[in-house]
Amino acid sequence: MNNSVKLVIAFVGKRKWYVAAIAIFVFIYYFLVSPAFSLLMIAKRLPESISPIKETLSGNISGLEISDDLQFLPLELDYFRENVLVKADKSISRLQIFSILPYIGSYITDLDTVSKTSLDLMDISIDLLSSVENLLPDLNLRGWGAADATYEKNVHFVDITTALTQKLPGYKKRLFDINKRLESVDPNKYPQDVNGLRVRDYIIDIKSFSSALITSYDSFVSVVGMIPNLAGETGARNYLVFLVNDKELRPSGGVAVAYGVFTVSGGNLTISKSGDVFVLDEKIAAYFPPASYVNKYTGAGSYLFRDAGYSADFKETARNIQSVWSSLPDYSNIDGVIFLDTHFIASLLEVVGDVEVEGFGSITADNVSEQLQKFFSVVGSRDAQDKQLKGNTSAVLFSIMTKMFSISTQERVELLAKVHEDLNQKHILLYFVDPEVQRVVEEFNLGATVRKHDGDYLYVSNANVGGTGVNLLIDQKVDKVVRYDNNALVSDVTAHYTYISDDPAASVFKNYLRFYVPNGSKLISATGNSGEVGTGSEFGVSYFDTYFELRPREELAITVTYQLPAGLLNKNYTLLVQKQPGAPAIHYEVSASNKIKSFTLDSDTEVKL
Repeated sequence: MNNSVKLVIAFVGKRKWYVAAIAIFVFIYYFLVSPAFSLLMIAKRLPESISPIKETLSGNISGLEISDDLQFLPLELDYFRENVLVKADKSISRLQIFSILPYIGSYITDLDTVSKTSLDLMDISIDLLSSVENLLPDLNLRGWGAADATYEKNVHFVDITTALTQKLPGYKKRLFDINKRLESVDPNKYPQDVNGLRVRDYIIDIKSFSSALITSYDSFVSVVGMIPNLAGETGARNYLVFLVNDKELRPSGGVAVAYGVFTVSGGNLTISKSGDVFVLDEKIAAYFPPASYVNKYTGAGSYLFRDAGYSADFKETARNIQSVWSSLPDYSNIDGVIFLDTHFIASLLEVVGDVEVEGFGSITADNVSEQLQKFFSVVGSRDAQDKQLKGNTSAVLFSIMTKMFSISTQERVELLAKVHEDLNQKHILLYFVDPEVQRVVEEFNLGATVRKHDGDYLYVSNANVGGTGVNLLIDQKVDKVVRYDNNALVSDVTAHYTYISDDPAASVFKNYLRFYVPNGSKLISATGNSGEVGTGSEFGVSYFDTYFELRPREELAITVTYQLPAGLLNKNYTLLVQKQPGAPAIHYEVSASNKIKSFTLDSDTEVKL
């Protein structure tokens, strides 16, 4: 072979190498570098891109205060869709070529799932807002006041909810497809925490919410249709609201100390009655029997509103309140019963801001608990100064509720998130007389009722029967162990209590304790308690109960050992743990199937081991 031929071969070989190198470079740039850089820039500009939407929701666009804020929202969402979500989706679609690779491939697939889901949700949002677009200029959310004379002209809830109930059913299939897509994302492959962000829990929460929404979507649509009725658009609605002292904890949240009848009619909020629950108790003329443990440990010979939260099932609590309320000589018809605790009041103030009340001064999220304790200390008093304090307390609640109607749209979104959180954590308890509304409340687990569960079940319920608000000084945690013993499932549940006060003169903590467990469970033994342990059943579950006293600096651990129903034997182990209304978050540790799960119980929680 002569030199010329060799040179030609060498040139062709180099050219092929150059072509291959260029092809590889173009491939890497087009499918990796360019989309990755594009996503990086989109992420970097995300706060700036979201800003117009936030400004629209807050009613402040480019520094200009506006009232008809929502009419701009579809435009801003559409702009965000085209300039952020669509561009991101195109970049992620190019990355999809690497989804076949081991390890990183599944993460790229998940990224594509998130992108497609975001686009679908944005399309639904834009379409939904567009369907009520002609009503948005009339929806002045920033000016919705408790006694706003222009309310009827500016807000048309009936029209809006009618439009929504007609439109929402059409999204069911699309939301079902979104939920199906999210099922492919495995949260366990993601880290628990990244720079303080609970990544895995966040993914689990999104999947759980999506699944729950699909399961209860028809009921959700029904709720939207009920809003005008509940908000007094179709006639005045009266709600009997109780403020409970969660520092004197009872099964339904705490001892009831203040009440008010709040009337909602045509967008106006008024309070027709309010006062001291202990004074209200004096109006009960007919005899109503008290709960047996209330009679035994407090000496109350008849039913009193202060002890209304005696039941672990709020529906029973509310129905008894309704019966006794209707016996009063000057009673008014009520459409619902609501319990609020001090945690919820503080949550409201975090969003609506401080309120000024004569006799109290400035009420803030930081000092509201302390201020309310002043009221709790004088309930039942006839002293003129104490009466003034109690009157001011009603003014606090009314001031907060009226301020809720005058906050910005963005703050209202934050408020809804807070309310939803406190509903889940049972700092707000709801009962409605309308059976259909109540059914939906229970379906969404917002009624603080004792729930049914196919697997194992635990609900630890405490009732402070000492007449003092010492629960803020009591630290509690619960351990549960499930084991096999002679071909039976046996469980040991230990409730630990620590009285953290250093004051030896502090009040004695007197507590009535119940362990709610699966129906048919059989008590084997109990340790740590000085009194007897009783057994019984209600609400479709069994319970073990006892009484104990605890003094400052003392600790106590009460353990009940019981055999679980045979029907749980050959099942994958699941446990539903219910949180007590009004109680703070409590540490739980569950051991079963040679696995241990530790968690903080701040809402009803299902454990799978």
